[in-house]
Amino acid sequence: FGVCQRTDTTYTNWNSGEPNDRGGAEDCTEMLSSGKWNDQTCTDKIPYMCSRPAEQCHPNSVTRLYAMTGYISDGATGSNYVDDLTCTWVIDPPGDAKVLLTIDFFATEEDYDFVRIFDGPDRNSPEI
Repeated sequence: FGVCQRTDTTYTNWNSGEPNDRGGAEDCTEMLSSGKWNDQTCTDKIPYMCSRPAEQCHPNSVTRLYAMTGYISDGATGSNYVDDLTCTWVIDPPGDAKVLLTIDFFATEEDYDFVRIFDGPDRNSPEI
């Protein structure tokens, strides 16, 4: 088993008795509601999650994100960031999928840093 990038992983969280490769055909993994893992066939179509690095800011340009899951970051570490940095991401999932935006952490400087979220493809869309 590996993660989506097809690299080996040392972390496991298997449910009791798993992986059991029932019938010699369980080569994929699902996460149960308990958070534990179960091996299953790869023919079932279920939502998936991959671990991937955060999409970094590309100053003064637009980064389009098409994946169903992901992370974004301005790339700053601590309080070190580029002055007058403008980061723009357009989250554009396939089909008519809805976007759930979860904000884990913000560190903004009052009167200098701003976060604006628009409901549409560009800055002319309604601000949320």
